[in-house]
Amino acid sequence: MGLAKELGATHTINGKTENLAERIAEITNNNGVNYSINTTGVSQVMLSSIQVLAKNGVAVPLAVTKNTIEFNPLEELVLGTRKLIGVNLGNIVPQLAVPKLVEYHNEGRFPFDQLIKYYRFEDINKAVADSNSGVTIKSVLIMDEEYRKDEPVEYKY
Repeated sequence: MGLAKELGATHTINGKTENLAERIAEITNNNGVNYSINTTGVSQVMLSSIQVLAKNGVAVPLAVTKNTIEFNPLEELVLGTRKLIGVNLGNIVPQLAVPKLVEYHNEGRFPFDQLIKYYRFEDINKAVADSNSGVTIKSVLIMDEEYRKDEPVEYKY
C-alpha cells in the first residue's frame, strides 16, 4: 500500500484487516465510489466492487479468473443505477494511448518502471509466483538477454 500512496493514491484499504464497505462509506460520506476496478479475481471482492458503487457508479472486473460471483442484477445494478462493464486490453486506441502514456512517463506522471520487475525466462515460475503473491505488480520476462533497450531495433516487414 506504500507504493499506491507514492504513486498518488489518496486512500488505501487493506481488505485483510479492514472492512471494505465500512471504510469506503467513511471515506465517501456514505456516497460510495464512482468507479471500482477489481484486479483480484476473488469472488467476494468482485461482489464488493459492485456494492460499494455510488449512484451511476461503474465497476470494472479486470482479473482473469475462474471464480464467479452471484448477485441480484435488479438490486445491485438496476435499482442502484450502477454499471458493470467489461474491458479488454484497456479499451484503448493504441496509436493515441501509447504516445500519451509515454508523455506521462516523461513528465513523471506515470512511473511504470516502479510497477514492473524483470525475470530471466528460466525464472518464469518465480515470475508467476511473485505476481500471484503481490511481490511484483507486473512480471516481465526477458526472452533475449542479448537485447539492449538503448540500442535501436530495426524492424523488417
